Amino acid sequence: MAWWSSAKSEPKKKNRFLLQIDSKNQYAVKTVTKPTANVETKPFKMINHVYTYPGIVQWDPITVTFVDGAANGGKVDDTLNTAKNFYKYLTDSGYVVPNKRSNNKISSPSKSNMNTKVFGNHLEIKLLTPDGKQTIENWKLYNPIITKLSWGDLSYEDDGFIEYSMDIKYDWAVLS
Repeated sequence: MAWWSSAKSEPKKKNRFLLQIDSKNQYAVKTVTKPTANVETKPFKMINHVYTYPGIVQWDPITVTFVDGAANGGKVDDTLNTAKNFYKYLTDSGYVVPNKRSNNKISSPSKSNMNTKVFGNHLEIKLLTPDGKQTIENWKLYNPIITKLSWGDLSYEDDGFIEYSMDIKYDWAVLS
């Protein structure tokens, strides 16, 4: 009998998660990669031996894939309109369209704007219990910045959902 076949335990499942941006649940999320930590190594030579020691930890970027909920006759809550939300993230972070540039506005995104106006200083990835009522694993990613926004591909040969993707770098992550 496998350990997870008892009524008291069950393995964590990939499809029970929530992503929160600025403390708001993102219901249009299809996939999200969990944080990955890379530990730099440093070799030290002593006589004719090499010993390896750990160095600095660097966190890899995550990728979030969304679908768009705005195809229902245009009658949809703006929180599900991924295309508009992506563009809002870009403009909220400080990007100004070149033909609307003025002397008072900057034209490139800033880390402080991404942290406060887009992400609210961190984003969270929450793994949920089978009933969805409790968090069993919670990742907080601090000082996130968007490094890539993609509005997807279109094709007459495919009737699948349009997938939007966002690559996010962050300074560190905490698991609770």
